[in-house]
Amino acid sequence: MSLGSESNSVQRPFFRYAVEAGWAYLSPDEALSLRQGGITSPVLDAVLLGQLAKLNPCFVSTPTFANA
Repeated sequence: MSLGSESNSVQRPFFRYAVEAGWAYLSPDEALSLRQGGITSPVLDAVLLGQLAKLNPCFVSTPTFANA
């Protein structure tokens, strides 16, 4: 008895669940454009800074990059 591929048994159901929970799916190209450090960076800098500004509005008025 075969369990099927990881894509069908794990990844697709997880993506579907995440989108239903309110997360936004990003294509690989969209994600790469949000990574200031390039393809090797695990952080989506613009998203991180935006969320930190939401959580700490009294400390951050406008998200900016340290290297910009």
